[in-house]
Amino acid sequence: MIFLLVLCIQASPISQVLSHSMRFRPNQDLTKELLNYITTQNIQAASISTCVGVIMHFKVLISLLLKCKIRFANQPQYTTIEGHFEIVSLVGTMSIHGNHVHISLSDEKGIMIGGHLPLEDNECLIYTTAEVVFLQHVDSIFVRQIDKTYGYAELVVL
Repeated sequence: MIFLLVLCIQASPISQVLSHSMRFRPNQDLTKELLNYITTQNIQAASISTCVGVIMHFKVLISLLLKCKIRFANQPQYTTIEGHFEIVSLVGTMSIHGNHVHISLSDEKGIMIGGHLPLEDNECLIYTTAEVVFLQHVDSIFVRQIDKTYGYAELVVL
């Protein structure tokens, strides 16, 4: 028996890419700095290429310490975790029209944690450094529209 899987994929033309590189310093807020840069540069479409660094506080869906929050998979609320964490990865799509960013962190024992990182209403303080490179997709516009499948605002490429 042969099964055929057909996927509907939204395709867009190839876009020219510009690289943006930045380093954030101790006590700067990663989420606010990223949002500020996207806004002041009027970035219509970007993807995070890489990020390494160390943060002190972040919020992850469920607790009440208002530092840096991330939302675990399939959870409605945020949990706050405080301590020193290595930024293992930061990935996502960003635009002045909306963002979808995930972060992975490791603690002093190498234990990993990660989830959805909201850029709005968040505080994610840098301990030593955060080195971020993202790619601006010059010929594209990233917007977010509600997808009826699950009810989330999902990426639409214009």
